Amino acid sequence: MTANELALIRESGAGKMFNTGDDVIQVLQLQGSWFEMGRQYGAFAKEGMQQVWDASIAARHGERSEGA
Repeated sequence: MTANELALIRESGAGKMFNTGDDVIQVLQLQGSWFEMGRQYGAFAKEGMQQVWDASIAARHGERSEGA
């Protein structure tokens, strides 16, 4: 896969997130200081981490209600 085949999904500051055609894999291009790159990464990862968090909480509450 070449850079020309990547589709831009989002931008955060100077950072960019690209779609690879795979639902699981994205390419991040981070730029700036360590602090700026950390903020860019956090902005890009937030949605995926929120989905994992929500699924974990739902599973945990489901276990509690079944066991009660």
